[in-house]
Amino acid sequence: MEHGGLKYLTHRRRRDYLVDADYRVVLTLDPANAAPTIDRIAEALDRPARPLFLGRKPCLPTHPLRAGEVRGATVHEALDALARERPCPAAWPANEGPAGDRSLDVADTRIWSSGLHGGTRAVVEGRV
Repeated sequence: MEHGGLKYLTHRRRRDYLVDADYRVVLTLDPANAAPTIDRIAEALDRPARPLFLGRKPCLPTHPLRAGEVRGATVHEALDALARERPCPAAWPANEGPAGDRSLDVADTRIWSSGLHGGTRAVVEGRV
């Protein structure tokens, strides 16, 4: 709504951005044999149906999102394989690796069918 050339009800937020951040992500499916499969997700990342953005529309990736593939029996094992050339900080599910430096509960579980918050999960932070 505009009133006298001014916009009202505009919600402005201050956001911090990590410039040139390099993230490595390990994906698991539960149950492992459910749709979509890991291979279908890899195809979608390699050839997206529409432009992808990370968080906000102006945050377009500068490189392909899927730059390689590693596999492991646990999330920590896969993260460790990713970080062999360049050790880095990481986080993994509490039941899928060593104790690490710090344990915490993360409130990022989501029920995708309803779009509602679905609870918390225990993660461990450390270096791989």
